[in-house]
Amino acid sequence: MKVVLYLLLFSSFAHAQKAKVILIDEHIDGSSLQKNFDVQKNSHESSIPKKEIRDEVLKGVKAAEKWDELQKDIFYMDLKSKSVKELKKKYPAISEKELTFLKDKR
Repeated sequence: MKVVLYLLLFSSFAHAQKAKVILIDEHIDGSSLQKNFDVQKNSHESSIPKKEIRDEVLKGVKAAEKWDELQKDIFYMDLKSKSVKELKKKYPAISEKELTFLKDKR
């Protein structure tokens, strides 16, 4: 009876799952985490735009010239996820016509 109990306990510990850690940046070294975690590389394209692409979309947008990198990233992602009406409310300094153009350009 004790042997069976020990085997059941051992098998449940042997099959215990490690917490999953997804590395979102290809430059992060996850080797030190592999002992305790299930380390995986991000297999999806990042929601955060590549700087070159984002800057190309925002070229000529006067309001964006004053923004820091985070504000530019958020605006770029907002272009994808928000309607023109929502964008106009959040970014009143940019015309509706320009927002529509940028949304289509993205």
